[in-house]
Amino acid sequence: MSLEDLERFLGLAAERGFALSEADVFAAQQREHQARTAAELQQDQAAESRRLRNFIHG
Repeated sequence: MSLEDLERFLGLAAERGFALSEADVFAAQQREHQARTAAELQQDQAAESRRLRNFIHG
């Protein structure tokens, strides 16, 4: 999540009466990451590696 996306998300939450902070979002992301299996994490890493390979020219 980019900083711009985070700010937009927090703004929408505030408009709807939710009191969330950046720390709340980061904690939720950490919980989600910890709940994932090794296979799921490897799939994410593979996708990220492909993205970087296409970005880095050499």
